[in-house]
Amino acid sequence: MRFFDRFKKGYKEAERAPRKTEPVKQAVEKREKTVREEIAEHAVAKPAATKVAAKSEIAHRILLKPIISEKTTLLHGHNQYVFKVASDANKIMIKRAIKEAFHADPSHVRIIRVQGKEVRRGNIKGRRASYKKAIVSMPAGVTLPVYEGV
Repeated sequence: MRFFDRFKKGYKEAERAPRKTEPVKQAVEKREKTVREEIAEHAVAKPAATKVAAKSEIAHRILLKPIISEKTTLLHGHNQYVFKVASDANKIMIKRAIKEAFHADPSHVRIIRVQGKEVRRGNIKGRRASYKKAIVSMPAGVTLPVYEGV
């Protein structure tokens, strides 16, 4: 093995064969060119209307679903709405998603990380998935159409 050769007597660095890095560099440059071309194609091919739709798609990836329970309906009386949100979302992302999805500016957002509960079905133990929920406070007089169709 080459690594252990350097511990032998009479080993010199000059005896070691030079590494071939040129094909690797060419492959990286070729890949970068193809990525740049793909980005340029998508930028030219998409009209402005598609970009607006992409923003609302992002909003629906952040706001997964409204949480409707007895406790959240009490919060609704105080102009607060509760949503299950993506686990990597932060307050700024949630605020932007509410603006895009409901066209309303929230006054502030609170985030709670809910731990998954341990469950048992007979002898089999399991765990429910952890998730993140957001309590969104709206200014007075502004309501969100969350409870429609429930």
